[in-house]
Amino acid sequence: MKVTVRGLAKTFRTMDGKVDAIHDLSFEVQPGQFYTLLGPSGCGKSTTLRCIAGLERPDAGEITIGGQVVSSSSVFLPPNERPIGMVFQSYAIWPHMTVFNNVAFPLKQQKVPKPERERLVMEALSLVQMADLAPRPAPNLSGGQQQRVALARALVSKPQVLLLDEPLSNLDAKLREELRIEIKELLRRLAITALYVTHDQAEALAMSDRVAVMFGGQILQEASPRELYLKPKARFVAQFIGQVNFFEGKVLPGSSHGMGVVQTAQGDFHCTMSGVMPSGSGALVAVRPESIMVSAEQPSNGTNVLQGQVEKSVFLGDFIDCQIRVGAQLVHTKLAPTSDLCDADKVFLQFAAHACIVLPVSD
Repeated sequence: MKVTVRGLAKTFRTMDGKVDAIHDLSFEVQPGQFYTLLGPSGCGKSTTLRCIAGLERPDAGEITIGGQVVSSSSVFLPPNERPIGMVFQSYAIWPHMTVFNNVAFPLKQQKVPKPERERLVMEALSLVQMADLAPRPAPNLSGGQQQRVALARALVSKPQVLLLDEPLSNLDAKLREELRIEIKELLRRLAITALYVTHDQAEALAMSDRVAVMFGGQILQEASPRELYLKPKARFVAQFIGQVNFFEGKVLPGSSHGMGVVQTAQGDFHCTMSGVMPSGSGALVAVRPESIMVSAEQPSNGTNVLQGQVEKSVFLGDFIDCQIRVGAQLVHTKLAPTSDLCDADKVFLQFAAHACIVLPVSD
């Protein structure tokens, strides 16, 4: 079921005045798509989700779900009249109930007959691999099990759209990784449209079909996870989606669509240009740490080569996070865990032209 948001705006009044949580926000979630709103705290992503759920009333704009207007200047349907399920950051599991009764609660509210209710509850618990724990008291569940129960409760009414507000943020790292794969595969199997909110870029990249990066109540860029990472269009997007090194400079004459040279304090960088930038204009060259080759010997090909000194390295298991001093700038690189480079070693850095992401310096 398709979700469409057009010109959404929401302002909150505080002791200090007004806070524009979101303004003139528009996007579409296609049927069966896993769509993520990604951004830092306070960017408006949860407010957007709550407006779609009917938990907040927007000040302006229109929201449609499956072609039905659920919120506009003249229409506002309450949450129970919208074809949605919702999973919150806090599990909202009732401690005085069993697993079964927690999941059955929305069906009781809808006055679903008992035999049908039992069938639907066990079906939902089976989806999240919790059927064996149906009679268990809710307080006797782990955090991961409680979140599975919350997911089953959201799915038991067979919603057309599932809204998830940072559902994994209270779990430990290993469990988060396991559950994000399970949730993605489950929703894909059920062909449910999902709108997911998170500040965790790894979650967004791993789970989503489309990601919208939000800041200041607006969407800065919407794209596939791969495109967002490899082709960010703004400085904030580049630095929020993973680690990145920025080199500030200006575009040299002769640069055109396709290839160009950016002059920086660290040297002249040959770059693949994704658009036309006027000669002399300010530019930021963004290079991901994993795109930088580090060696003790000077490369024979002299393009995009920097010389520096290892300042700090941290072993992280699958790679070594290595910071290299190049003039006045620290450059972050990722080395293989078997690397024998040590602090204070003199090294050479090199990266390809296609590894350079050239952005306007104003961003």
